[in-house]
Amino acid sequence: MSVDSTLATPVITRPLNLGVDLVIHSLTKFMNGHGDALGGAVIGRKELISALRARSGVYLGATLSAQNAWLILRGLDTLYPRIRTASDNAARLAGWLEAHPAVTRVIYPGLPSHPQHALARAQMALPGGMIVFQTTDPQAMSHQLADRLQIIHYAFSLGHQRSICVLIPTEDIQTSTFRMQGPALARYRDWAGDGLFRLSVGLEDPEDLIEDLARALG
Repeated sequence: MSVDSTLATPVITRPLNLGVDLVIHSLTKFMNGHGDALGGAVIGRKELISALRARSGVYLGATLSAQNAWLILRGLDTLYPRIRTASDNAARLAGWLEAHPAVTRVIYPGLPSHPQHALARAQMALPGGMIVFQTTDPQAMSHQLADRLQIIHYAFSLGHQRSICVLIPTEDIQTSTFRMQGPALARYRDWAGDGLFRLSVGLEDPEDLIEDLARALG
C-alpha cells in the first residue's frame, strides 16, 4: 500500500506508523516551502526502495541536483513551525469562509462539517494548510478573485510560504488528469460541480488574509 502524503508532511501524519508500505512526497511543495526547487521522495522499507531504485534510477537518475537538494534541506529546517502556522491560519480561514454568503461549501478536515472529521482527528496531528471551497459561479468568481486579491496570490502551485488560491475547473480535471468517463465523471461532478477553489494557506497574518478574502469575495 502506498500513499501520497505531500499535503500532510510528517509534521501532520506519519503513514508508516499507520501500516503504509510506501510514502510519496513532492518535496517541491510544503517540504521545501518556498516554491524554488523541484524534487520528490519515496520512503519505505529498504527492500522496497531498493527494488524501486533498480528500475527508476535508470530513467530518473540516482540523486537530486545539488542546488535543489540544498534548497530543500534549507526548507526542512523550518518545516515544523511553517506547517503549524499554515495550519493555524487555515483553521481560522476555513471557519470564516464557511460563514461567508458567497461561499456554498468549504472542505477542510479541521471543520466538524467535513465527512471524515473524526478520522482526521484520529490520524492527523494538525488539520493542515489546504482548504477547498465552492461558489455558485466559479468561473465568474475566479476572475473576481484574480482582479481583487492583493495578499493572496491567484496562481497555481501550493505549499509555499505565501498563500495561493486558484480555481480547478471540473472540465480541466477531466481532460488533463483523471480522464474520467461515464458514471465516474458524473459522481465527480456531483461532488465538485463546475469547479473547486484550492486555497493553499501561507504564513501571513490571518487577519490580513481574511480582509483580503472579504474584499475579493464581495
